[in-house]
Amino acid sequence: MSSRDLASRPFDVVGLGVNALDLIAIIDGYPQPDTKVQFQTFDVQGGGVVATAMAACARLGLTTRYIGKVGGDFWSHASIKTLTREGIDVRYVIRDKSSPGHVSLVLADRATGQRTLFFRRPPAYAIGPEELQREAITSGRLLHVDGIDAAAALQAVEWARERGAFWKMHDTLFENPYAADPESLVELATQLGLDGAGLAAALKSEKYVPRVRGSMAEAKAAGITGTPTLFFNGRRHLGPSFS
Repeated sequence: MSSRDLASRPFDVVGLGVNALDLIAIIDGYPQPDTKVQFQTFDVQGGGVVATAMAACARLGLTTRYIGKVGGDFWSHASIKTLTREGIDVRYVIRDKSSPGHVSLVLADRATGQRTLFFRRPPAYAIGPEELQREAITSGRLLHVDGIDAAAALQAVEWARERGAFWKMHDTLFENPYAADPESLVELATQLGLDGAGLAAALKSEKYVPRVRGSMAEAKAAGITGTPTLFFNGRRHLGPSFS
């Protein structure tokens, strides 16, 4: 991957993952059931791991693109507005007008800083790899994903690997654990000196989708629910957690 290729990409960072709208109340202790308690501090903020990361990058002066899913109700429009007012590109956000929005109710205790979060993530917010557009995913010098929709995240990883951004994305994932049409894609690949014919064949056959789903099935069968998970001589290590 040449520095010229990286410099030619329109965005510094592309993020693929969850967005939400957080309704936050600061409370003075958790009340008993069936009581009414007044609170003094309330705010509405954009949330979701990747959406929040993109907002932080934008405030640091980076050009950013967010890719995720939104519904068609008031909460969905409000969530997108929290991104656009930060100057984040949302042209490739996937919209399901029939779905309600992803909303979180957050109660934070003023004295202890502890919080309780209630959330609604509608089923329609799940992203499948077939819904992604490679041109959008690979339009940044860095790709950041949260892995919540694992199959879509892995597909994005494969595309980023082919564009030479794999290790940059790899490092970002571990530092943040919570942290187009085929013709145009082939033309773009050819201009970059990549295998345009091979890309056209991969797009037509959905070459990487079985690999992604196979990896997910292997992980599930092995009991892997997160990273890091350690194996020694083919056996999963179940020792104490690292501090």
